[in-house]
Amino acid sequence: LRYKIEAKRKKRIQISVSISGSANTRLPAHGIFPLHVLLARSSKDAPGEGHSPMYRFSRACVLTSFCESGDSGHTEATFTIPNMKSLSISQVRSLDIILISRGQGGQNLSENCSENHAEYSSPQKLGGQCFWGKIPIDSLGSSLDCVTLSLGRTVELTSEISMNPGFIEVCSKVINAHVAYSDVLFHFFCVFDLQFDS
Repeated sequence: LRYKIEAKRKKRIQISVSISGSANTRLPAHGIFPLHVLLARSSKDAPGEGHSPMYRFSRACVLTSFCESGDSGHTEATFTIPNMKSLSISQVRSLDIILISRGQGGQNLSENCSENHAEYSSPQKLGGQCFWGKIPIDSLGSSLDCVTLSLGRTVELTSEISMNPGFIEVCSKVINAHVAYSDVLFHFFCVFDLQFDS
């Protein structure tokens, strides 16, 4: 009984990630879709300073069109995490949302999404040359400091993401993100909906 009461009182935060076409009018010619979105944790086995960062993830979601298309199955990535106030500082700081863009000629992939979505979702598709960026979970948490996030309420946050050219290596559920030191990078705005669940 005690376990059930504690579990019932445990709070979680649901994070939904989407991209708005109206907020991103200046995207690169190669486009940003398919865009893989991962909730990842910095690997304890990561090498020291000056080496490529490593992240462990449980699953990868893929976005293939802007949220205006109305197809939530292909325009939104959703993850659930414990209430950040219940996590230690080190636990929060090690969590990141990783975005990996494999742009294909600026096309909107929603037209043939039903056929290709499973293929794009494959973890093997994460590897190779790409543009990638990240946003730390604690930066989203700091944005909530002045907000009362009551049960069931959704707070929408918009954040600018810097995408750097690089190369991703994938081994099981670990990615090694190599950064290519180049001036060729781009930025876009990402929408985060945070909902406080029971």
